[in-house]
Amino acid sequence: MGSWNAAKEAAGLETYYAGEFGGSDIEPKPDDVDIPEDTDWESLSGNQRWYYKNRQREIDRKEDRRARLRYWLHTYKGEECACERCGEDRPATLDFHHTGEKTMGISRMVVRGFSRDSILAEIAECEVLCANCHREEHYVVPDEPPSQG
Repeated sequence: MGSWNAAKEAAGLETYYAGEFGGSDIEPKPDDVDIPEDTDWESLSGNQRWYYKNRQREIDRKEDRRARLRYWLHTYKGEECACERCGEDRPATLDFHHTGEKTMGISRMVVRGFSRDSILAEIAECEVLCANCHREEHYVVPDEPPSQG
């Protein structure tokens, strides 16, 4: 017996032969799957074909993850945070003021689906301020204009 498939054939078992280019043959595009008009189903990678077949499920999964992260951050603000200057503790009024290098804004990290650990690490680099105190932190008193005359 020369190969595994030859041994399987000799034993009367079903054999597997790789597709023309190695790997499995590409199944035809399902009728309910939409792809861009200028895209050829066979030219897509296996991961791309899987994504197009499962696109809505993936979109729903990502939206669910973002919703859970938004709720978690709201709960975290309500239970763990208060303005470090005036004590305001309503979650909707609280901002995370970066005191050093800023990797990314906390809200943007939530929208992009970063892990809780990554978000908490970024929060650790911040000062919790209410919206008013945060505005005061960034407010710059304008210079007095030169006198006319």
